[in-house]
Amino acid sequence: MALIRCPECCKDISDKADRCPNCGYPIVTSNKESKFTQRLVFGIITVGLSLFIIVACIANNILENIHLMASAVHFLIPGMIILIGKKSKIATIVSSGIYIYVFFVCFGLSIYHSQTIIIGLLSLGFGIPLLINGIKQPHK
Repeated sequence: MALIRCPECCKDISDKADRCPNCGYPIVTSNKESKFTQRLVFGIITVGLSLFIIVACIANNILENIHLMASAVHFLIPGMIILIGKKSKIATIVSSGIYIYVFFVCFGLSIYHSQTIIIGLLSLGFGIPLLINGIKQPHK
């Protein structure tokens, strides 16, 4: 059981509570769980896709696909942070920052390997919602 802050009276309450025992403010748990599920899905997709790309690059020819493989490794890092950090606000914000950083790295590498832009766009698509999610997440 973790403690969260009531948005109304700012008292610490159980994350399992339906209402704040102090002021009676309703606590919406489905929204908290859906945000966690979103981060978990992003982490699993990121790790799975990254490992798939890395294995495909190694199976073909590593020297020709080094830029694509480097992009996949960069894409793997925030996914691992999400899966390890689970419900941590800091892990969410750090991983979103890395996703956005990976977008710029992949955009630069797209000169050498046009397929890296796909990883970059995925990174941007994952990074922005996670950043918004992390900013709105209460600090524990």
